[in-house]
Amino acid sequence: MNEAVNRKQLQIIHVALKQLRLDDATYRAMLKNRYNVESSKNLSYREASELIDYFKGLGFRLKTKRTPPQNPCWPCAPRTPGMPLPENVVVLASPGQLRMIEHLAADIKWHHWDGYRRWLKKYFKVDQVRTSPDASAVIEALKNMWKDQNGCACRRAKNG
Repeated sequence: MNEAVNRKQLQIIHVALKQLRLDDATYRAMLKNRYNVESSKNLSYREASELIDYFKGLGFRLKTKRTPPQNPCWPCAPRTPGMPLPENVVVLASPGQLRMIEHLAADIKWHHWDGYRRWLKKYFKVDQVRTSPDASAVIEALKNMWKDQNGCACRRAKNG
């Protein structure tokens, strides 16, 4: 038993006709010669699929409508604070975070020429900061280290 053409296939066929700019006479002759029918409504499901594939061979490309994502912030706008990211998404450190780390590390007096690298390896178990959460943690730790070395103004005010 042949399943009849469905509504979606008919829609695709008509979109293909418009995209390929086939006139009605050419289209009807094609249906008559290939499938011995007068209208695409008389095609079987299989025949309609074959016709769509034939149109694809002629250059037809089905353009799907993209639905807006559920998260209105994705993918271009900044993430809404507090909105969790999927587990498989990694946020890389921003150029601003990396510059901040570079400046803070340069302002700290290290005991060794490679003190920053040693410190990073010892406390953060990484050779290089790559992710945004790691960058934030390193920045905060470097700020605290800088405050300890340079004596924060707020500590002088409390003690003075």
